Amino acid sequence: MSEVIGQELEQKTLIGRFGVHDSWFFRESRAHDSIGVSQLASLFPPPASTLAGAIKTWVGDQLGINWQAFSKADQSLQQDTGERFSACQVIGGHGQLGAIKLAGPWLLLQNQRYFPAPALLLGIMNNRALASLYRLAPGEPVRCDLGRVRLPALVASDVEGCKELSQFWISERGLSELLQGNTPSPGQLINLTDWIVEEPRLGIARDNERATVLEGKLYQTRHLRLEDGLAVECGISGLPNTLSQQLQEGNQLLRLGGEGRQAELSIHGDTLPLPALPKFSTGDGLVLVFLTAAYFDREGEATWLPDGFEPIISGKNCQVWRGTINGVELDIESAAMGKASREGGWDLQLNEPKPVRSLVAAGSCYFCRPVTVSVKDAAEALHGCTIGGEQSLGRGLITCGIWKTD
Repeated sequence: MSEVIGQELEQKTLIGRFGVHDSWFFRESRAHDSIGVSQLASLFPPPASTLAGAIKTWVGDQLGINWQAFSKADQSLQQDTGERFSACQVIGGHGQLGAIKLAGPWLLLQNQRYFPAPALLLGIMNNRALASLYRLAPGEPVRCDLGRVRLPALVASDVEGCKELSQFWISERGLSELLQGNTPSPGQLINLTDWIVEEPRLGIARDNERATVLEGKLYQTRHLRLEDGLAVECGISGLPNTLSQQLQEGNQLLRLGGEGRQAELSIHGDTLPLPALPKFSTGDGLVLVFLTAAYFDREGEATWLPDGFEPIISGKNCQVWRGTINGVELDIESAAMGKASREGGWDLQLNEPKPVRSLVAAGSCYFCRPVTVSVKDAAEALHGCTIGGEQSLGRGLITCGIWKTD
């Protein structure tokens, strides 16, 4: 065990693919005993923290970690030298993420990658099929509870019946077209509900010590069964070299999500699938598209604004938010955002639920203008970087696109 743990850690980011062997369940943030809850739904794709937990559990199993001792470890044990300290360095402990880092997740469908549909796209449905797409852009200033601001508005003013695309995902090609300032065709998006079947399940709590069930502790869940050809991918770095080689040489089975359902992890490449940076022209605005959920907090409270952004009054006598991301000073003029993601989870070390957090949803779009540099230079500095908290889980991965201001 010392020989394995003592080796160097993999620095490059490998692309890991989670294949399905059974139904999956990734519990929503509500508890089983919440008032009004009769059945708990499953999140999809699995939260980044769930993928990280599955990978770290597999790594710990390979390293021969005594999980019972690990669950009782306190901060003093983390300062010890020897195997326990090395193991904690790799997989982390309570309040520590360890050396393993993630990027993603995104979906792979029939060998084509898909990302959450950007919130600046709205669609018109024909029954269950997506018939047409339309873009949002900052509209004329209006007065609301935020002050006098520019809210997102349809670029085409004569369209009615548009809906947000919360269950849709966009292909790499479609995302590239959108970042170029164009509107992709409906065929570049998929409806996730067409590729996932929900399976209601009924269970009952057990008393493992007495090998009996607990009276009145029935619960209902909705598992997910994925259609053939659908898988989940993410970037992985920080693995011990021997385990990195083990993954690259063959598929590994591990437990994933609620009830420890079986999944197959394999490695397919070592380059993050980011779209190319578009070619900006004079007068273009900059739109930041979040490929993953982001976590921003201010004084312990979740917020939609990155750290350091404060409201100011612009030259158009409306409110914008000015701050700095990766050394680039920006004004956020407007934002198209999906419903906030709520994520919790289970702390295996403390054997208790993790605090539930509100995240800026993946696919959210911020319309920005650089303050001191050109839009081209700003995009080159920001494209592919991560912002906000919990970046080790891949939170806040952004790409840069064109916002046509005319």
